[in-house]
Parts: sequence; structure tokens; C-alpha cells
Amino acid sequence: EEGVSQVKNEACEKLLAARVDSRVSGNKVDSVMNRLQVVYPTARDGVTRDAFIPESVKKEKELGAKKPKKSRKGYAPTVDDSDDEADDTP
Repeated sequence: EEGVSQVKNEACEKLLAARVDSRVSGNKVDSVMNRLQVVYPTARDGVTRDAFIPESVKKEKELGAKKPKKSRKGYAPTVDDSDDEADDTP
């Protein structure tokens, strides 16, 4: 099985490389590349500035799985809906 998975991975990498090459050589890429600009920020002083994460985002991240599910009223019932009304379909 190790040989098969290695051959599969190599084939996938070659296919991906071929797809990327074909896209880069296309005409659409030239028009998009002309509109893109990549800018790298340069330090203007010796102060280190860390990323700012708002408190609301931190709180939401802490809640994670504790967050209550949103209501699905108005949507068609699905298998995973635990609402009793979903069982009353005609």
C-alpha cells in the first residue's frame, strides 16, 4: 500500500503542477496580474506592534461549542432538526 499511495501522491502533484501551468499561461491571468499589487509593510520605527484582536472576537472564540444553535424556523425540516414540529409533516 505504501507504493500505491506514493504513486498516487506523485501523480496528483504532477496533475496540479500541469493545471497551474496551464492557468498561468492563459490570457485571463495576464489581465488579473496587471491589476494586482503586493505590498510588504516596512518598519517605520523600533516599536513592535502585535495583531489586534477585538474583545468580541475573543469572547466568541472562548464560547466556541457553548454557543446556542440559531433557530431554523422558516426552513424545510431536515433529519438533524430536533424540533417536534418537523415530525408533523403531512
